[in-house]
Amino acid sequence: MNLKKLLLQSLGGITLLLMLHFFGKNIGLYLPINLVTLVTAGILGLPGIILLVILGKILL
Repeated sequence: MNLKKLLLQSLGGITLLLMLHFFGKNIGLYLPINLVTLVTAGILGLPGIILLVILGKILL
């Protein structure tokens, strides 16, 4: 995998995680910032955020 693509995907995932953390309460989506969510967002990017949101809705 290209390193540049991996870094862009990680940056996008972490940025989206931070946006959901700060603004998600207004629309009913809240993701806490912790090691698990940061690693998931960093490695998987957008699919990781979607996974975290789905798991959050199922488990909470």
